Amino acid sequence: MARDPAARHLELGLYRNAGLSGDLLPSLTPVPGEPLRYPLNGIALAPFFEGTEDPTHACFRRAEPRVVFGGTDSGVADPARSDGTALLDDIWAGAPFTGKGALLARVRSAVDVWRSAGLARPGRRRPGGGDGTEGLVRAVSRVASR
Repeated sequence: MARDPAARHLELGLYRNAGLSGDLLPSLTPVPGEPLRYPLNGIALAPFFEGTEDPTHACFRRAEPRVVFGGTDSGVADPARSDGTALLDDIWAGAPFTGKGALLARVRSAVDVWRSAGLARPGRRRPGGGDGTEGLVRAVSRVASR
């Protein structure tokens, strides 16, 4: 459960440290000396069986506002369909990946699908042409290839 006094659903990001396997465990780093406790986005996660009277949340809303791989923010927004499925959801649905090359291929494929469906929103027109959509592919490719 998440310990936080907020009176709304907490928004937590999970993908930023996901491994090539798609495992989300790298997003959770244990708190030394405190068994079964993990911070996530600055919010303390702890087991239900503690019996605390602190305000807690059993549910949260996953929020990935930007495309992040390996803890590196690409600087690119993570667009979402009307059903709430985001670009990162489509990318990570292809996990496990055999290596960075496979992840990069999936990134390019997913971005192409989103772009052809008009879901990857172009940025402002840039001097010299281009609408910025190709920047999404370049930025994600650069980050994923590290």
